[in-house]
Amino acid sequence: MGVQPPADTRPTTRGVSLLLAVALLLTAVKFAAPLPRWLDLQTFDEAEYQGRGRTLTFVDIPTLEPEWSPLYLVWYRALAALPGTTPVTLFDRNWQILGVLLTLALWGLLRQQGVGPLTATLAAWFFLTSEAAWLNRTRVATFALVLLAVLWGTAMRQRTAARRAWVLAWGLMGMVAAARPEFFLAGVLTLALALFLMIRTRDAAPVRRPALWAWPALAFALWALWGVAFDPARVMYAFGQHYAYNRATCLHLPPRGQHWEDEVRLDFGAAASLGAALRANPAAFARHVGCNLLYTAKLGRVLLRTAWPPRALWAALLATALGLGRGLFLLLRHRPVLAARLRAWRQNHTAVLWLLVMAPLLADLWLIYSRESHYLQMVAFWLYLPVVTLLAPRRPLRLAWWQAGMLAGLMLLTTPTIAGFFRPRRQPPPLYNRATVALLEAVPWRADKEEIRLTATARVAHYFLLYYLSDPRFVEVPYAPAEGFVDYLRAREADAVIVHRPYFSGDASWEAFAEDPAAFGFVRVQVLDEKRWLFIRAEALAPDAAWPPAQWAPPR
Repeated sequence: MGVQPPADTRPTTRGVSLLLAVALLLTAVKFAAPLPRWLDLQTFDEAEYQGRGRTLTFVDIPTLEPEWSPLYLVWYRALAALPGTTPVTLFDRNWQILGVLLTLALWGLLRQQGVGPLTATLAAWFFLTSEAAWLNRTRVATFALVLLAVLWGTAMRQRTAARRAWVLAWGLMGMVAAARPEFFLAGVLTLALALFLMIRTRDAAPVRRPALWAWPALAFALWALWGVAFDPARVMYAFGQHYAYNRATCLHLPPRGQHWEDEVRLDFGAAASLGAALRANPAAFARHVGCNLLYTAKLGRVLLRTAWPPRALWAALLATALGLGRGLFLLLRHRPVLAARLRAWRQNHTAVLWLLVMAPLLADLWLIYSRESHYLQMVAFWLYLPVVTLLAPRRPLRLAWWQAGMLAGLMLLTTPTIAGFFRPRRQPPPLYNRATVALLEAVPWRADKEEIRLTATARVAHYFLLYYLSDPRFVEVPYAPAEGFVDYLRAREADAVIVHRPYFSGDASWEAFAEDPAAFGFVRVQVLDEKRWLFIRAEALAPDAAWPPAQWAPPR
């Protein structure tokens, strides 16, 4: 008898994939764990999403507005049901969970596209540590990307192009649009493509198979509950705000009013849509778009800025460049291989479907604002997917268990945390909003007060911090109008005022108030440093309270 060759004891590709996926999950959890010490609470949209979602009831759900991401509010309400959740921990958990889910979703899509487990893990690992995964200002974009990844993965499992387009179209118009309304138009275009392909290929399966009606049924259910997500007025609202920002920060033109509506009215009149704004003032519209095109280059920074130390980052980038360069050289040398990959990407109209999804993301970037981090995040994520898919090596790689285990251990041990974004000293930045919330929670308010009137300067809208306060008595009063500071306080009857200097610089009444707030019936506490102050009306404090404290230090 001949000698039998030794059995191949190396694990299957599926086994390696599972091990590396678990390692990626644990690495993502490690990366996100110290987030509360490094990321400040967000104001504006994210604060309102958190506050409204946390207090959402079943009675409120049908009354939600479709253009204001109702599904994201429901997601927040589900997270708020977790044990031990406070308004601040709800914000942190949402940020952490979505960052982990987006990383795993990217890994899953790459694996589905045929990228090997090792390459998919390395690509997702790099994305995990990039600014694109974490430092966006509004997390609803991340939530929408997770939904989009689930939808795309489901659609790509269909056998024909018509079925893929069918599933993708209804999912975009229903589920994903309920998180980000701009995807509704992409869904309409994709549905038109699906109907065209059904007629051209005589593929009637989308309308004959009951299973493929699940996505239309979900879309109709969401429309019945909330209505159609796309609203031109909402688009104009976003355009107007960012037009005013561009006018001040890009074109360096002086303000002509107290609010962004003033700028829009002066340049575009009563325009209620982007088309009307373009017709009303093509030159101003073109300048706005030009500013957005100018700053689109920031997209590269969103992907390339990572939490790795500079030396490690440059070494990783060099290795990646060499690897991709070698892969690209081999692909160009063996043109049939490159042609086959491009043909596979175009097969079943995958490239067209990808472009239809990318269209609203680019429209956001160029027509609305190119420096808003959540717009950049969505484009970066959706662009990263085909680049890795087309350039990544496809040769099957069989790792031994000890090799896969070493790679998993390397990921867990060497990956930095979110603290790595803050250089050069890696010291936590001043978390003004977290400290302000902690201080407001610590104030000994009168027990008989039915409401605590909170306001703040309009410059950074810190009155949004009331959404992070546990005491339900806090209510918002309108932010600072054009009158002087003291007149503003009297008119609003505020109990607590958050001031981030130097907003009131040059106002004589503010200078007098800041020098002696007791003369006006207020006590003052420095929150962190000279920039952030909290003024409390003395009458709003408990009678026997010793306030302010001799020394205030926010909890860590």
